[in-house]
Amino acid sequence: MTHSQGSWSPRNLLKGLIGESTVADVMERSMFQAFGCFVANDVPLPNTGGNIDHLVITPQLVLVVETKYGRVNHKYFPGVLEGIARKVELMQGYLGSEIEVKGCLAFADSSTKVKPTYRTPRGQEILSFVPTTLKQFLFQECSKPRTLSREALRKVAGMGFDAEE
Repeated sequence: MTHSQGSWSPRNLLKGLIGESTVADVMERSMFQAFGCFVANDVPLPNTGGNIDHLVITPQLVLVVETKYGRVNHKYFPGVLEGIARKVELMQGYLGSEIEVKGCLAFADSSTKVKPTYRTPRGQEILSFVPTTLKQFLFQECSKPRTLSREALRKVAGMGFDAEE
Protein backbone atom coordinates (compact mmCIF):
# COMPACT_ATOMS: atom_id res chain seq x y z
CA MET A 1 0.00 0.00 0.00
CA THR A 2 1.30 3.48 -0.77
CA HIS A 3 0.48 6.93 0.46
CA SER A 4 1.04 10.27 -1.23
CA GLN A 5 3.98 10.88 1.07
CA GLY A 6 5.58 7.48 0.73
CA SER A 7 5.07 3.98 2.01
CA TRP A 8 2.84 2.86 4.87
CA SER A 9 5.53 0.46 6.05
CA PRO A 10 5.44 -0.79 9.66
CA ARG A 11 8.61 1.22 10.32
CA ASN A 12 7.01 4.44 9.04
CA LEU A 13 3.82 3.80 11.01
CA LEU A 14 5.85 3.24 14.18
CA LYS A 15 7.86 6.42 13.58
CA GLY A 16 4.60 8.34 13.12
CA LEU A 17 3.16 6.95 16.34
CA ILE A 18 6.32 7.78 18.28
CA GLY A 19 6.42 11.26 16.77
CA GLU A 20 2.80 12.09 17.59
CA SER A 21 3.18 10.73 21.14
CA THR A 22 6.36 12.75 21.71
CA VAL A 23 4.81 15.99 20.50
CA ALA A 24 1.57 15.37 22.42
CA ASP A 25 3.58 14.80 25.60
CA VAL A 26 5.53 18.06 25.13
CA MET A 27 2.31 19.99 24.50
CA GLU A 28 0.41 18.53 27.42
CA ARG A 29 3.27 19.17 29.88
CA SER A 30 3.63 22.72 28.56
CA MET A 31 -0.10 23.34 28.96
CA PHE A 32 -0.09 21.93 32.47
CA GLN A 33 2.77 24.21 33.46
CA ALA A 34 1.14 27.30 32.00
CA PHE A 35 -2.50 26.63 33.06
CA GLY A 36 -4.30 28.27 30.23
CA CYS A 37 -4.29 26.05 27.20
CA PHE A 38 -6.22 23.06 25.97
CA VAL A 39 -5.06 20.33 23.62
CA ALA A 40 -6.89 17.63 21.68
CA ASN A 41 -5.06 14.92 19.80
CA ASP A 42 -6.15 13.24 16.56
CA VAL A 43 -9.09 15.57 15.89
CA PRO A 44 -11.23 14.30 12.97
CA LEU A 45 -12.03 16.79 10.22
CA PRO A 46 -15.71 16.69 9.32
CA ASN A 47 -16.56 15.50 5.81
CA THR A 48 -12.92 15.02 4.77
CA GLY A 49 -11.81 11.72 6.25
CA GLY A 50 -8.69 13.52 7.49
CA ASN A 51 -7.54 14.59 10.90
CA ILE A 52 -5.54 17.20 12.76
CA ASP A 53 -2.71 15.59 14.74
CA HIS A 54 -3.01 18.14 17.55
CA LEU A 55 -5.35 21.08 18.01
CA VAL A 56 -4.20 23.56 20.67
CA ILE A 57 -6.27 26.36 22.12
CA THR A 58 -4.22 29.10 23.78
CA PRO A 59 -5.66 32.19 25.48
CA GLN A 60 -5.34 34.15 22.23
CA LEU A 61 -5.22 31.74 19.28
CA VAL A 62 -5.77 28.24 17.92
CA LEU A 63 -2.88 26.12 16.65
CA VAL A 64 -3.26 23.38 14.05
CA VAL A 65 -0.25 21.11 14.59
CA GLU A 66 1.02 18.49 12.13
CA THR A 67 3.62 16.12 13.55
CA LYS A 68 6.51 14.50 11.74
CA TYR A 69 9.08 12.25 13.34
CA GLY A 70 12.11 13.52 11.48
CA ARG A 71 13.17 15.03 8.19
CA VAL A 72 10.57 15.15 5.42
CA ASN A 73 11.76 14.34 1.90
CA HIS A 74 12.11 17.64 0.00
CA LYS A 75 9.92 16.20 -2.75
CA TYR A 76 6.95 15.93 -0.33
CA PHE A 77 7.64 18.96 1.88
CA PRO A 78 5.54 21.51 -0.09
CA GLY A 79 2.60 19.10 0.07
CA VAL A 80 2.96 18.77 3.85
CA LEU A 81 2.90 22.56 4.19
CA GLU A 82 -0.13 22.86 1.87
CA GLY A 83 -1.93 20.17 3.90
CA ILE A 84 -1.40 22.18 7.08
CA ALA A 85 -2.59 25.35 5.32
CA ARG A 86 -5.80 23.57 4.18
CA LYS A 87 -6.48 22.43 7.75
CA VAL A 88 -5.94 25.98 9.01
CA GLU A 89 -8.43 27.25 6.42
CA LEU A 90 -10.99 24.62 7.48
CA MET A 91 -10.60 25.54 11.14
CA GLN A 92 -10.72 29.27 10.36
CA GLY A 93 -13.94 28.69 8.44
CA TYR A 94 -15.45 26.78 11.35
CA LEU A 95 -14.30 29.14 14.11
CA GLY A 96 -14.75 32.43 12.26
CA SER A 97 -12.48 35.36 11.58
CA GLU A 98 -12.46 36.66 15.16
CA ILE A 99 -10.26 33.74 16.22
CA GLU A 100 -6.68 33.61 14.95
CA VAL A 101 -5.68 30.16 13.66
CA LYS A 102 -2.03 29.31 12.94
CA GLY A 103 -0.51 26.27 11.29
CA CYS A 104 2.44 24.50 12.89
CA LEU A 105 4.79 21.72 11.87
CA ALA A 106 6.30 19.91 14.87
CA PHE A 107 9.22 17.53 14.45
CA ALA A 108 9.51 14.97 17.24
CA ASP A 109 13.20 14.28 16.60
CA SER A 110 15.17 17.01 18.40
CA SER A 111 18.08 16.67 15.99
CA THR A 112 15.97 17.69 12.97
CA LYS A 113 17.20 20.97 11.51
CA VAL A 114 14.29 23.36 10.99
CA LYS A 115 13.67 27.00 10.17
CA PRO A 116 11.34 28.89 12.54
CA THR A 117 8.82 29.39 9.72
CA TYR A 118 8.11 28.09 6.25
CA ARG A 119 5.91 29.51 3.53
CA THR A 120 3.53 27.48 1.44
CA PRO A 121 3.59 27.96 -2.34
CA ARG A 122 0.51 30.20 -1.83
CA GLY A 123 2.36 32.31 0.76
CA GLN A 124 0.81 31.08 4.02
CA GLU A 125 3.17 31.04 6.98
CA ILE A 126 3.63 27.76 8.87
CA LEU A 127 5.47 27.82 12.20
CA SER A 128 8.04 25.06 12.73
CA PHE A 129 9.30 23.46 15.95
CA VAL A 130 11.35 20.73 17.56
CA PRO A 131 10.34 19.67 21.10
CA THR A 132 12.38 22.32 22.95
CA THR A 133 11.24 25.24 20.79
CA LEU A 134 7.63 23.97 20.86
CA LYS A 135 7.69 23.88 24.65
CA GLN A 136 9.07 27.44 24.82
CA PHE A 137 6.51 28.75 22.33
CA LEU A 138 3.58 27.10 24.10
CA PHE A 139 4.68 28.31 27.50
CA GLN A 140 4.82 31.89 26.18
CA GLU A 141 1.47 31.62 24.39
CA CYS A 142 -0.31 29.93 27.29
CA SER A 143 0.96 32.57 29.72
CA LYS A 144 -0.67 35.43 27.80
CA PRO A 145 -3.91 36.99 29.03
CA ARG A 146 -7.06 35.49 27.56
CA THR A 147 -8.50 37.50 24.69
CA LEU A 148 -10.70 34.80 23.19
CA SER A 149 -14.34 35.66 23.84
CA ARG A 150 -16.76 33.39 25.65
CA GLU A 151 -18.50 32.85 22.30
CA ALA A 152 -15.19 31.73 20.78
CA LEU A 153 -14.66 29.35 23.69
CA ARG A 154 -18.15 27.92 23.13
CA LYS A 155 -17.25 27.21 19.49
CA VAL A 156 -14.08 25.50 20.63
CA ALA A 157 -16.00 23.54 23.29
CA GLY A 158 -18.31 22.38 20.49
CA MET A 159 -15.33 20.54 19.05
CA GLY A 160 -15.02 18.41 22.17
CA PHE A 161 -12.95 20.70 24.39
CA ASP A 162 -13.97 21.68 27.88
CA ALA A 163 -12.82 25.25 27.34
CA GLU A 164 -15.48 27.23 29.21
CA GLU A 165 -13.36 28.07 32.25
